[in-house]
Amino acid sequence: MMQKPHTLRILILFLMVEAAVQLQAQPHWAYSLGGVGNDHVADIQVDAAGNLYITGEFSGAITFGGQGFQSQGGLDLFVAKLDADGGLLWFRRGGGYGIDRGVKLALDGAGSLAVVGEFMGTADVLGSTLLSTGGTADMFIAKLEAATGNTIWVKQGGGAAGADRPYAVTFSPNGNVTLAGEFRGTATWDAQQLVSTPDPITLAPSLDIVVAAYSAAGNLLWLQQGAAEYTDRSIELVSDADNDLYLCGQFSDTITFDQTHNNAMYNATFLLKLDAAGDEQWFRRCGGAVFDHVRDMQL
Repeated sequence: MMQKPHTLRILILFLMVEAAVQLQAQPHWAYSLGGVGNDHVADIQVDAAGNLYITGEFSGAITFGGQGFQSQGGLDLFVAKLDADGGLLWFRRGGGYGIDRGVKLALDGAGSLAVVGEFMGTADVLGSTLLSTGGTADMFIAKLEAATGNTIWVKQGGGAAGADRPYAVTFSPNGNVTLAGEFRGTATWDAQQLVSTPDPITLAPSLDIVVAAYSAAGNLLWLQQGAAEYTDRSIELVSDADNDLYLCGQFSDTITFDQTHNNAMYNATFLLKLDAAGDEQWFRRCGGAVFDHVRDMQL
């Protein structure tokens, strides 16, 4: 018997707090979008004018702001801009015949938008044709004009040992844009290469943390690795007014950035400070006896 296709629709709800006498937030407008496939919003950012920037993935046909768009492969990434009233200003899609996702966004307050995500195989990522390494998923970072959605530059990184994924992106006041994510095995960003730590039991490459900083022009400035024998993961990355970076995540056993940090607990969370050159300034660990996980961080 034929089953109806599973439909996942995205609902964007914008809340506006009315006068102080009315303490409960009231819906200002609601925005429903999607199609018969699996559609997902991964991140949303708002600029000073109230415009919204959204990224995620969609499958098949999708309707956005009354306009129809079609994915090329199983899942395509998208980036869209809405005005404060929910009107669609622009929509960009990207991908190939593999799984392609937009994961995180960042605004610099000076007219630029950064998006990070993952792609598999040959994919048109926001106007640039990229090929992932060994047929597995690689990560990308793209810088766009916030006003128009036009692409300024796109860069990729990763290797062939497994999926390489970004989890965070941030702008610094000096114009640099930095991503944080995870990689497995031997992976390359431009001409710089990192090798993840082998698992001591299976001897297979484990997942390690990568932090990659790019200049405003898209030149790779530096890489920082969080090396651990077991799984470690970056969750969020922010920059302060002095261009220093703060990375939070989780790790098991021992992790090494510029210095080595031990962990006697099953799984612990961490907060790491890097300077603008990517050098470790300090590291803080927290956790209990079992499993601890950090979800988000703001500065």
